[in-house]
Amino acid sequence: MTNPFFQKPTVYYSIFFCLFVLTGIGCGGNSLETDYAKPRGKSLNGISTFLQLLRTNGHRVETVPFLSPRLMGRGEFLVIFHDSPGPLEQESQKAIQELCQSPWIHSILLVLNNGDMTEQYFDALKKRAQLDSDQWKKTTEALDSLLEQKKIHTKSGEKPEFSVEEAGGFYGLKKVERPPTEKPIMVDIFPEPDTDWNIHKSTPDIGKISFPAQWRLERRLIPDKETFIRWSSGEDPLLTQGILLDTRFFVLSSAIPLLNAGLTDPGNRALCEEIASLIPPNTRVIVSTSSHWRGAGEDDPPDGGILRFLRVHPYPWIFGHALLAILFFCWWKYPILGRPRSENGSEVKRFARHIDALGDLLGRTGDRSYILMRIREWQRVRNNSK
Repeated sequence: MTNPFFQKPTVYYSIFFCLFVLTGIGCGGNSLETDYAKPRGKSLNGISTFLQLLRTNGHRVETVPFLSPRLMGRGEFLVIFHDSPGPLEQESQKAIQELCQSPWIHSILLVLNNGDMTEQYFDALKKRAQLDSDQWKKTTEALDSLLEQKKIHTKSGEKPEFSVEEAGGFYGLKKVERPPTEKPIMVDIFPEPDTDWNIHKSTPDIGKISFPAQWRLERRLIPDKETFIRWSSGEDPLLTQGILLDTRFFVLSSAIPLLNAGLTDPGNRALCEEIASLIPPNTRVIVSTSSHWRGAGEDDPPDGGILRFLRVHPYPWIFGHALLAILFFCWWKYPILGRPRSENGSEVKRFARHIDALGDLLGRTGDRSYILMRIREWQRVRNNSK
């Protein structure tokens, strides 16, 4: 006979959830994460450490998966991670200009997709780690696989070059032949310009500081003529500053100094702190992990449904804790999994109450002879039983 406990549907839901969690833990493995600009986790190319630095500095940080009109009024400093090696889309260019017209946003930092830490990580692993032939082969195969995925992601596999005009006047990128080297570059940092930028351009070395950083340069950033170069390395501009519709507009040539793996280098950590110093104290910072623009009617994609909230922190944690609370409730609800049930039998054992109830019942008859007859009958049955 089947136990009725296992016939209840909630029990099956609990068992299924346990199996799902255990399967996920067992199949998760220790795969290397390389997702670009991932705001959570330990991805090589993630930005969780950078976000934590901003929070440590006292800023209120909010991450969003794309740009939208809803960002207006939610923050003063906007950081945009461009998710494509090509120029900004036309919609994204118009969106940035629209955001610059907002009275709330006073500064925008555009971080270009111009290289990540995947290749550098595997190169360092092959050179510094003690790998045997089998481990060397697996490491090389893993690197080739990741590079092939990146080529598929960028379609042609070749990072384009384009002029400032082709990118809407924001920036340009140019291919430069560079000799393969693992030496750190020297980064020159210039102070923020005053009202007269021509003074700074004529005397660029005033207030300049320099230090090395492990930054593998790829394409060269071409700044607009009306911008000021804040960081440079030789002929390569690394960070530019301009004014776009009364809004400070920065362009960082690569996300290397903001990525998790890049911050293992002391020089990149210093550059990351320089980026954080551009933000005024106690500022609400919005970090968009994509430069894609979604208009007011596109904020809720038709195929996303409620699952789109699971991509925004802290909704995944809330959802997971809610499922865990439901599971614990099921364990508590059913005795086979939770605490044992105890029945209170003290009242049943008090037989005197039964005698009192029987006496009250016989007293209601009002017939003394009948009562005595019943008592004698009970005594006779008792004596015979002995």
